[in-house]
Formats: sequence, structure tokens, C-alpha cells
Amino acid sequence: GTDAAFSIPQGSAYVPLPFDVQVKDTDPDVIHDPVNYTVTNPWAMDCVFFVNLRHAAAPGSTYDFTIRAVINGTPVNPPYTQTIANNETQDIRIARFVVNFPANSTTKLEAVHNRNGAVIINMALSQWDIMRISPAGRPS
Repeated sequence: GTDAAFSIPQGSAYVPLPFDVQVKDTDPDVIHDPVNYTVTNPWAMDCVFFVNLRHAAAPGSTYDFTIRAVINGTPVNPPYTQTIANNETQDIRIARFVVNFPANSTTKLEAVHNRNGAVIINMALSQWDIMRISPAGRPS
């Protein structure tokens, strides 16, 4: 991403994570949409998602930070929740293996938290990697 101080406001509504920059494209069939912060795969595949979010500053107070994937408009369960302890500036790291990821899937990542106040994420130091495990595109 490019936003070094992306603010996730207090509340119960999930916020799309603005991954608006593609750094390296080793799988050109997977399409990155920098406006809607999504990726679309044209065929069924097995893959691994690696997500690393970097706090821009120590957020203060203990709270739960939750991230989820949304595929074709449907949230994937279970979401991942990490408790952030008082005054920690840390990375939030997640790795998920996805089997039989459906063809023509558009995916985005969203986050929410229960902190009293905003949480600031440095998207310029955050990344979302997708590693395809399937050797080639296959029919769905």
C-alpha cells in the first residue's frame, strides 16, 4: 500500500485494507485492482495467503484486532483475531492455506477492532502475498 498512516476508526464495521500497489507480479493471470483493493483469479487454484500489517505507532490500550477475507462479497469464516497488548508496536502476521479456491473469485481483506479510538496501520510497510500452489490454471 501507499498510505503510511491508514486509520481504522473505532466501530463494528469492517474496513477494506487499502492494498493499492502491486510490487511484484509473478502470476500475471491473477489481476490486482488498485482502486478496489482486490485480486481476482481466473481459474480454480490452491494457494497460500500471507498477510503482514505494520502498526504506524504504538496504539495503546489492550484491544482485539480482527482481519477477514471477503470472497465475491461473502466473508470467509473464521476471521483471524489477535489481541494487541498495551503500547505494542508490532506486526500482525497471518498465513492461511486455501484449498480449492474457486475460479473467478474477487477477494479483498477487511479489518475491524474494538479499541477506544482509531488504530493506525502503515500500509507502506504492510503486504499481502498470494502464493499459488497449483502448478497451472485448471477448470473450475
